[in-house]
Amino acid sequence: GIELSVRHDNREFHVLGLWVDVDDPTLQARVSAQNEARINRAREIGRRLDRAAGLANSYERACELADNDAPGRPWFAKLLEQAGRVRNHRHAFNRFLKQGQSAFVATPWCSLEEGIAAIHAAGGTAVLAHPHAYNMTRKRLRHFLGQFKAAGGDGLEVAMPGLTPHQQALLDECWQHFDLQVSAGSDFHSPEQRWLALGRLPPVPAGATPVWEGRYASLNS
Repeated sequence: GIELSVRHDNREFHVLGLWVDVDDPTLQARVSAQNEARINRAREIGRRLDRAAGLANSYERACELADNDAPGRPWFAKLLEQAGRVRNHRHAFNRFLKQGQSAFVATPWCSLEEGIAAIHAAGGTAVLAHPHAYNMTRKRLRHFLGQFKAAGGDGLEVAMPGLTPHQQALLDECWQHFDLQVSAGSDFHSPEQRWLALGRLPPVPAGATPVWEGRYASLNS
């Protein structure tokens, strides 16, 4: 699988590609373009941190920590921690790295349609990741999901730890209204996320079609 960042209506969304053929040339080309965008973004984050946090060679040092040339923001957060500029990972994001702060850099990701097309070209299933995390109103989420479905989106991540009853009810309303398959995920990125239990997920909603069942049905149809 893969998680592609896409831009739609000037916002970033994350689309999961499940059961993709990793050797598919269309997907490979999309991954290469995305990686180039990540490198350019990381270089710019490094330049901004050198100024805003009084560091030197932030990009190169983050590359060493990550052991690659496209370090994401968590590696810059780690660098800030090691340099004593912040108290912890969350402080690094709140002070420097999240949207609206001095070292935040938006990335020119591919469009929603391009991301889903690349996943489908590789034989995959396209699922919107953590829909509650985009902090959209009910109206805006439903509007976006209509566009996601029209672009070929297949599923919605709905079984996640920590959802409020209101969030769960909204997601249940959405997968039913837009006839989407459902998936589960923890969005676990680091042991510092102590509020998340890796691999410990609530059950998928009754009556929904999990993406793994939908995949099995498509292979046998």
